[in-house]
Amino acid sequence: MQQAGAGLLTRVGSTFGIRFMSVSADGVKQKLLQALGPGAADVTVVDTSGGCGAAFQVSAVAVAFEGKSLLARHRIINDALKEEMTTIHALSILKTLTPAQEAKAAGASASAQ
Repeated sequence: MQQAGAGLLTRVGSTFGIRFMSVSADGVKQKLLQALGPGAADVTVVDTSGGCGAAFQVSAVAVAFEGKSLLARHRIINDALKEEMTTIHALSILKTLTPAQEAKAAGASASAQ
């Protein structure tokens, strides 16, 4: 095994000069935390591929999303994972909220109970 870049990608094999990389949920989370900056209140990454690093679900709460449309928020996520997207088969972005939106949603669900 050989690590590349910031330790996010790990070489797991090579055939005909093509390198196959595996991406970890922890590596994706660290990359997103770095991209979202100190205002990242909550970032959750789940590997839904059974551990092979081909599919992930992402939820993020960050100040960086303030004033941004849903499409712009998703672009922030995708841009942060640009290198990893060459090996990730599926990325599901479940939520991209500001801290205020998260607090409002939490308050609404608490009052509904």
